[in-house]
Amino acid sequence: MRNRPFPPVLIFPILMGAVLAFTAGCTVKAQETVNSTPALPVILGEIVPRRVESVLNQIGTLKARQEVMIRAEAEGVITQILFTEGKEVKKGGVLVQLDSTKIQSQIQNLTAKIEQLNVRLANKQKELERNKPLLKQNLVSSQQYDNLVAVINETQAEIGQAKADLALQQERLSDTTIRAPFDGITGARTIAVGDYIKSGDSLLPVLAMDPLEIQFLVPEKYIPAVQLGQTVQVMVDAYPERVFEGTIFFISPNVDTISRNIEIKAVLDNQERLLKPGMFARLSLVTDVRDNSLTVPTESIVIAEDETYIYVVDDQMTAHKVTVRLGQITREWTEILGTGLQPHTRVIVEGKYSAKEGVKVMESQKAEPPVEQP
Repeated sequence: MRNRPFPPVLIFPILMGAVLAFTAGCTVKAQETVNSTPALPVILGEIVPRRVESVLNQIGTLKARQEVMIRAEAEGVITQILFTEGKEVKKGGVLVQLDSTKIQSQIQNLTAKIEQLNVRLANKQKELERNKPLLKQNLVSSQQYDNLVAVINETQAEIGQAKADLALQQERLSDTTIRAPFDGITGARTIAVGDYIKSGDSLLPVLAMDPLEIQFLVPEKYIPAVQLGQTVQVMVDAYPERVFEGTIFFISPNVDTISRNIEIKAVLDNQERLLKPGMFARLSLVTDVRDNSLTVPTESIVIAEDETYIYVVDDQMTAHKVTVRLGQITREWTEILGTGLQPHTRVIVEGKYSAKEGVKVMESQKAEPPVEQP
C-alpha cells in the first residue's frame, strides 16, 4: 500500500506550528540565560548639579604702567649721583646733579643788569615828567623831548630782553637738577661723577612698580564675554602657588585683521613688589557661567570614534547607554550637555567598558563624589 502525500492545505499549518514551538523554546531558553547571568559588578557615581564656569586661558607679559628713560635736558659735567640703582625713588626726588657754576654766574650778571636798567629807566621817567611842562612853555625843544622818550623805550626793551635771558638761564639751571618724574624704581646705573653729558643723552630708566599691567590677546568670538572692570586671574612661574588678580581697564576698539584677535589690558596691584615688568604670565578669564549645570565623574565618560557616551543605572539596576556632549572638563568632573537626565541619576564609573545596554549591574563600591573646583 503506497503512502499518500499530505494535501497541500495541511502542510502549512503543520510547519507554522513547528516554527512557533521552536521559537517559544528558544525564547524561554534565552530568558533563562539572561536571568541566570550574574549582575555586572560596578562602581557607581551620580550626576551632580553645580555652578560651571567656562574659562579662557591665555598668556601675556607684565609691563610697568609708567616707564621712562631719563634724558639730560642740559649739558654739563655730572657733579652728584643721588640715586641707588634698583631702589625706589619718589616723584620730584633729585637723581643727578650737573655742574651749574657757569649758569649761576650768568644769572647773577643778568640780575645785576636788570637792576641797573631799572634804575636808569626810573631816572629817565622822572626826567620826562619834569620836561613835560617845560615843553609846553617852549623851554625844552621837541627834539630833546622825543630823544628822552626814545631812550626810555630803548631801556624798557633792554629790560624785557634781559628778563627773557634771565628766565632762559633759570630754566637751564633747573635742567641741571634731574628729578624723578613719578614714584618708581631706578634701573641700572651707566653714568659716573665727572661724565660730561650732552642734552638728550640717556641717564637712567625709571619704572613705576605699582600697579603693573598685563597685555594679552583674546579671539574675536569672545568679545561679548569681555567687559571693563572684569577680573582676570594671573599666575607667574616665580610664585606657582600664588594667584594674582587683575582688572580689565582697556579693550581695543579694533580687531587685528590677520590674527582675528583683540587686545586687552588689565591692571594688577603690586604693593608687595613681587611681580616684575617683563615677567611671562598665564591668565584665566571667565567667559560664561552656568548655574546648576549637570556634571558626572570624568572617569564615567566613554569616548569612542563615533560617539561619546555614559551608562546610567535605573532603579532596577539596569544599565542604559546615553550619548552626551561634553562641556567644561576637569580632572574630577565633566559637564554633560543635551541629555535630559535628572540630577543624582546614578552612572557607572568603573566597569563601563564591560557594560552593555540593558545589562543588570550591582554596586560593589560607591565612588567618591567629585571634588568641587574652586
